Amino acid sequence: MMRKKQGQETKQRGQKRLRREKTQALDGRQRERRERNSKKKGDNIGVKGSRDEVEGEEQEEEVAKKEGEVAKEEGEVAKKEGEVAKEEGKVAKEEEEALLQQ
Repeated sequence: MMRKKQGQETKQRGQKRLRREKTQALDGRQRERRERNSKKKGDNIGVKGSRDEVEGEEQEEEVAKKEGEVAKEEGEVAKKEGEVAKEEGKVAKEEEEALLQQ
């Protein structure tokens, strides 16, 4: 009786292991297809978490846009600083030439 019970437990563990390995062995395309389908179902059925993911992605896009705008403004400021430094260099060069001519 004990052996039979132990055999059943071993069989169940083996089946669980096989199922786990099978799910882990899915290639990228199958995994992507499953995720895409679950998102579609989530929009219609309301699977927990799918709407949160969509909202999170939208927020990430907004943050990325704002970061891009800030980076653009920083670039413009750096460009202006470069122009000012260039002009200061020209003025210093002119002053040096004026001193040499005296």
